[in-house]
Order: sequence, then structure tokens, then C-alpha cells
Amino acid sequence: MLKNNTAVLTIANTFILIIFLGFYIMKDSQPEVVYIDKVKLFDGFRMTVEMKKVGEKEFANRKTAIDALYAQLNAAVDSKQKMRILDDISLAKQDLEKFSATFASEESNKIWTRINSYTATFSTNQNYKMIIGTEGWRTVLYGDKSLDKTSELLSFINKKYEGNE
Repeated sequence: MLKNNTAVLTIANTFILIIFLGFYIMKDSQPEVVYIDKVKLFDGFRMTVEMKKVGEKEFANRKTAIDALYAQLNAAVDSKQKMRILDDISLAKQDLEKFSATFASEESNKIWTRINSYTATFSTNQNYKMIIGTEGWRTVLYGDKSLDKTSELLSFINKKYEGNE
């Protein structure tokens, strides 16, 4: 009888252990392919926020300089002085347009370079084989919400950018 009870207990313990291991393995298993929303990631990245403030400040300074030239134009008395000021205004406007175009492009490239670097580290840490970048739902036609790792990656890159990771 004791032998039967021991056998039953061994079988029961083995069965419980198998169930426990199964749940443990399933709990810790992660998908190898996930997706992130690139727009949310880019807009939520602290470097983007900082660079946007820098750009807006510089844009405002240049706009203020143009406004000051217009004030000088209104106060100008002779036509020679007005022509010089109009030339200065034209050059300042061209410079502002050039700044707007190049600043956005250059800073965006710098930001994406940093995001890509951090994403590679994040992927390695999480054992992801691939992270698909979406823009809303344009690239991925369907993705289970459990595969959306945008907020996790955003948190990681912001910590990394601030030197906390």
C-alpha cells in the first residue's frame, strides 16, 4: 500500500512539475517579431522634444530680426535706404526658409540615428529578432496589441538618452 501511495505521489508531483514548467516557459516566452509606431516613438522621444524647442527658438529669433527690418523700412526716409532694407529683408527671408528646411532634415536624421542605435540595444536586450516600424496602421495591416512595444521602446530610449540605462 505504501508503495502504491509513493507511486501516486511521484506521478502527481511529476504532473504538477510539468504543468508548472509549462506555465513558466509560456509566461517567459516572448515573440521574436514585434512592432512599434514610429510616429509615436519619434514624437515622444525627449531628444525630439528638445530639438523642436531649439528650432522654434531659433526660428522665432530669425522672425524677430525680419520684423525689426520691417520696422526700419517703415522708418526709412530715402529710397536708397529703403532699397537696402528691402534687400536685407529678402536675404533674411531666404535665410529663414533655408534654416527651416535644413534644420528639420538634419535634426530628424540625428534623432533617427540615435533612435536606431537605442533600438538595436533594446532588441538585443529583449531577444527580438525583428522590430517592424509602422506609421499608425499603414505598414502593418494587423498586429495583436501584445506585439506593440512602442511604449516599452520609448521608455527605454528616453532613459538611454538621459543616461539612465
